[in-house]
Amino acid sequence: MKRTILVSGTYGSGKSEFSINLALHLSYLGYKVQLADLDIINPYFRSVEAQSVLKENNVHVISTSFEGQMDLPAVSGEVFSMFNDKESFKILDLGGDEEGARILGYLKDQLEENDFDFWVCVNANRRESNTKEKVLDLIHRLEHSSKQKVTGVVNTTHLMADTTKEDILKGYQLAKSMDYPLIYNVIKKDIDLEIENRFDINIYLKKPWEV
Repeated sequence: MKRTILVSGTYGSGKSEFSINLALHLSYLGYKVQLADLDIINPYFRSVEAQSVLKENNVHVISTSFEGQMDLPAVSGEVFSMFNDKESFKILDLGGDEEGARILGYLKDQLEENDFDFWVCVNANRRESNTKEKVLDLIHRLEHSSKQKVTGVVNTTHLMADTTKEDILKGYQLAKSMDYPLIYNVIKKDIDLEIENRFDINIYLKKPWEV
């Protein structure tokens, strides 16, 4: 795993939930972690919404908005400066389409100076990513928009609270069919399933009426 990790995926893919859990996991292991919420496309289920638990666990949170209340179509100076810390893990939670990935153009110089992973989260239960052809089309659009190469896929297939083993296995088969390495199978901790590259998560992003 590289010290800089770019995370993208369609709306509802689970990319922000994965980003939050990855940041917490690395912090638990004793690493210094910075999480930048660069999703200026989707105002809901953003990683910045979990900033309380992230800050409690020593994860430095950076956002493109004022505490998540106002979106700005620009990258703050703090995002640029996060790359000055070569020892920390830097997780960038991008917007869920090519418009969201285009923000990487602002960071071209920083990315050229830092080795990074670029992972795309795949939810096989979403209409926009339920076939190999659709996922590959998404990846190619993200690569074209960001001018960066995707290095792997993450199976984040879910149906929120109704997620089953069958959902995860469906996503696993889809992700394995890609021409990209399968990095993780993201699974809620209480689901009993033996599978390669399992990455357990807790759910931190909830609908307003679930809070």
